[in-house]
Amino acid sequence: MAMLVTLLKPHIDISFPQYFLAVLVSIQLSVFILVNAMALWVDQLLHGVVRGLSAHTDVYAATFITTTLVGHHQILLLCRR
Repeated sequence: MAMLVTLLKPHIDISFPQYFLAVLVSIQLSVFILVNAMALWVDQLLHGVVRGLSAHTDVYAATFITTTLVGHHQILLLCRR
């Protein structure tokens, strides 16, 4: 019976630094994916068919650059702690 309980509820010992590192890696990966998705969208906006349809192309490009810089700055601040 004890083995069955062990199989159903495994004991995982994760210390705080490992947990913090896992959270930090998850945040960095999510920022990487978001920046790449935004870059693909801005590329289509600046060089694709959407350019002729959009009236605010410069605003979208400025928003992308600002968001990327602020996100990068926040990640650097998080890594320094």
